[in-house]
Amino acid sequence: QQFCKAVVSSTTSSIATSVVRWHKEKLAQEHANRPLHAIVEEEEGQSSEMSSNEDEDVALGRCLEPIDWAAASGWKEHRVCAFSYSLPHLPDLTDRIDCALEVVTSQKTVRISPSPFGKGRMRLAFAMVVLLPDGRTRQFVAKQHIKRRDRDQERQLHYSDIVTQEVARSFAAAFTAESKKKLQFLKVGLMQLEDGDGEWYYVEPYMSGDYTKY
Repeated sequence: QQFCKAVVSSTTSSIATSVVRWHKEKLAQEHANRPLHAIVEEEEGQSSEMSSNEDEDVALGRCLEPIDWAAASGWKEHRVCAFSYSLPHLPDLTDRIDCALEVVTSQKTVRISPSPFGKGRMRLAFAMVVLLPDGRTRQFVAKQHIKRRDRDQERQLHYSDIVTQEVARSFAAAFTAESKKKLQFLKVGLMQLEDGDGEWYYVEPYMSGDYTKY
């Protein structure tokens, strides 16, 4: 119990502090390079967007249409650069929070559904298959932000989510090792299309079933 309390307290405090600091620094940098009227118009739009009465299923994530995996052979094919991240194992849990991630890159061929099957408050979810050398495919979910930004901003936002996910995976593994209950987070990654505009996607394994999002 003491271990769990320490993990929760340390994780919540440190991650929250890091995210807030990063967000403030990012906003300050962006605002410094933009005209005042553009900043005001964007902030007014965000305020209006936040105060709108969105349906509950949109706020918590909703299914737009069921996935037809049988149609995957007809989805548009792309060559992508895939980025797989991992957190170095450090004895002190708190040292893992601000630790730089290790990355492995690879080239893959994927097919992405033309329309999203799910929508949350911030991102759209597309069904995707990765083509394996032996002819088989693996099912994944590729996510993009609803509000489009330039490519570098997209990558940074996706990467910050991956850092949080990897820290959570590490802490969950430590919790599982000390308790009788198994806690696990998905392994996620990034990919960039080598064609078109070089769009970035946040990628995670597809998990079938019904889930409740909190």
